Amino acid sequence: MLGKAWVAVRSDDDGGDLLANILAARGVVTDAEKEKFLKWLCDFEYGMFGIPKPDKVFFLNIPPVVSQKLIKERENKFSHEKQKDIHEADENHLQHAY
Repeated sequence: MLGKAWVAVRSDDDGGDLLANILAARGVVTDAEKEKFLKWLCDFEYGMFGIPKPDKVFFLNIPPVVSQKLIKERENKFSHEKQKDIHEADENHLQHAY
């Protein structure tokens, strides 16, 4: 059975912050494997792709009821219609992601 997404924020060796989100089997992924993944991700994004390293990472702690209200009051950012994307339309997903 798959567990919830694992989110990590840490400073890398160059002083940059890193945010990662992986889905892993509960209890199977060790801390060493997580560290290996984060190193690979950092090398991949910042080395290979040259994505600038963020100075800070901010988490917005917005309760699902507030985000659902905001979603209902705005148009789709891509289509400019009232239709929501698959994540915005699924209130159950928003509850579980929180």
